[in-house]
Amino acid sequence: NSRFGAAETAFLTALTEFESLHKDRRYILGCRAALREIYTYRGRFREAETFSKQIIENAQNTGIKIAEMYETIDLGYIFFEQDKFDQAELCYFKVIEIFKKTKDNNKLCQAYVRLSELYLKLDDSDKALRYAHDAEKIMSPNLTRQSQVYRALGKSHAALDDFDQAESCFEKSRTLLENVQGCHFALALFEFGTFYFNIGKYKIAEEQVGQAMQLFQKMGANHFLGKAQKVWDRMIDNKKSAVTATDISEVIERTLNTTQLLDEAIDRLLQVTHADRGLILTVENGQPRLQTACSRHLDETSLNDISTTVVQAAVESGVLIVTSDASNDPRFEDCVSIADSNVGSILCMPLKARNGDVIGAVYA
Repeated sequence: NSRFGAAETAFLTALTEFESLHKDRRYILGCRAALREIYTYRGRFREAETFSKQIIENAQNTGIKIAEMYETIDLGYIFFEQDKFDQAELCYFKVIEIFKKTKDNNKLCQAYVRLSELYLKLDDSDKALRYAHDAEKIMSPNLTRQSQVYRALGKSHAALDDFDQAESCFEKSRTLLENVQGCHFALALFEFGTFYFNIGKYKIAEEQVGQAMQLFQKMGANHFLGKAQKVWDRMIDNKKSAVTATDISEVIERTLNTTQLLDEAIDRLLQVTHADRGLILTVENGQPRLQTACSRHLDETSLNDISTTVVQAAVESGVLIVTSDASNDPRFEDCVSIADSNVGSILCMPLKARNGDVIGAVYA
């Protein structure tokens, strides 16, 4: 039932009893494996790693090869969550060769999914998609495993900007587990919601992530709850920015004097967003010019920190762009200026004429 706190207490009690009674090692391995999984869900990776290594050592000493290989996949994931990517990769490749020989397609499929996730983290989207497709080819009837495969496919397609395919895969991942309502269903909701947020479908994103957070909290899956909370915080920032955009539009609608209009707009922007500085840029022939029509708290040096990449994206798309951590935002990972200047929060809103043409941009 995914009640991890209660499960942890029960398994710790059972483990103590089995060890004191010198029961069959399989009972002890089973308790340790369950505790390792609980600690992983709860983000207690050092404890999870300790149990995982104990399981592998015990399996090696007792000659239970299959237990050693199964646990090695999970140890790889624990390494992955601690950013120990080289060690994770070694674990996955080790078990892949064994499972190919034993034709254990269910666990081979799991290893391919884990590799796909690893290469996404390493920004190798093509390799990630290839391993996700390898997993799809040998997918078992197990619904949880199928959901994992489609999540990996969805994330890989999204990383390659194939949003239609990504949406289809995320939808399959969620639908497969609708009647299960466990941790993997919550993960499917979370990944789906994150995808929708990244492509600008904020309402449905909020619904999916909100539901996932409720499930994570109920389960005590603190690790995944923390991840979802970060996305949720970005959504709140985006809502505040949308309110700011509405306020500025209202100022523009009721003000006729251009100088007064720009002054009021920039002041309202800084007031609502609590930004340190801001400016309004002009657009000529569809191209933004770093020539300010109005600014606050900016000098010549500060102007060098303005990201033309973000401004260009807002002008070309005609859509509000907001990020609470630009330096770590995957949308701007190729932008050298953002990485070099260690930029934090950015808001950039295109300004449109009544005919819909973009005539400027607000930046803060």
